[in-house]
Amino acid sequence: MAMPKGARLCLSAVLVVLVGCASAPPPKPAEALSRADYAIAQARRAVGDGVQSVPLYEAEQNMETARRLVSSEDRTAADVARAERLAERAVLDAQLAQSRAERRDAESRVAELEEALAELREQIEKAEGGAR
Repeated sequence: MAMPKGARLCLSAVLVVLVGCASAPPPKPAEALSRADYAIAQARRAVGDGVQSVPLYEAEQNMETARRLVSSEDRTAADVARAERLAERAVLDAQLAQSRAERRDAESRVAELEEALAELREQIEKAEGGAR
């Protein structure tokens, strides 16, 4: 026995809704989380142990929130999108922390070189003064 066209359309709509409700949660933004993990690890190495870095702390906090959002079984597409944005922000914060640490190290090396140069100048002046 054939179903009326309206009944088939209604049944199709119900099936679409049921399939949509029964589908798995959106996939985790694995690539964004991996990039952020790598950037944070790089920043940690650059910053060093025992050194406080606000951008690195913020990167770690953003990653913690992102992981919490995507680990939930009832996560929504909005949760995944927010987690991805937080992971991207974590990358930027980690890069800032790394850049600041590298700048700090470079400034320290410059100061050491300037000190060594001053000592050499002093030695040259003494040598030239004694040779006259």
